[in-house]
Amino acid sequence: MKEQARLKERIGQRVQEMKDQANAKVLALSEELCEAQKQAEENRAKAASAEAMAAAAQSEAASAANGAAASEVQARLGSAEAEAEQLRAESARLEALLQQAEQQR
Repeated sequence: MKEQARLKERIGQRVQEMKDQANAKVLALSEELCEAQKQAEENRAKAASAEAMAAAAQSEAASAANGAAASEVQARLGSAEAEAEQLRAESARLEALLQQAEQQR
């Protein structure tokens, strides 16, 4: 009987040790899970911030491209206007020459 009582006590102690180890592992895993959840939330916030920054940069790039395109169009327009002015001047000069030629007939 005494030996059975000691065996029962050792088994009880071993079971308690196993429970304690299991509880410690559960606690450690819970802490890891909590930390992982915090990290995931931080990563989501960083990703959202990065997406917002990318969208802003894309918009800025589009504006810059539009601005560059507008500047290019403006430059071509200025060039076309200058060419048109030259053509008008040449046309006026030719018109004057034609009038002179008709008067000399």
